[in-house]
Amino acid sequence: MPFDHLARNAASLPSARVHAHAGGGHRFDGLAVSVARTLSDAAGR
Repeated sequence: MPFDHLARNAASLPSARVHAHAGGGHRFDGLAVSVARTLSDAAGR
């Protein structure tokens, strides 16, 4: 999503964790490992 959308959504959901990536788009192309690591870390694993 465009960064301005991310910033607007983050402001609307202040308790949400927001992770910006330089690329990847809506499908997280090339970011599967990074997304999985973030989710695993958030779950305390």
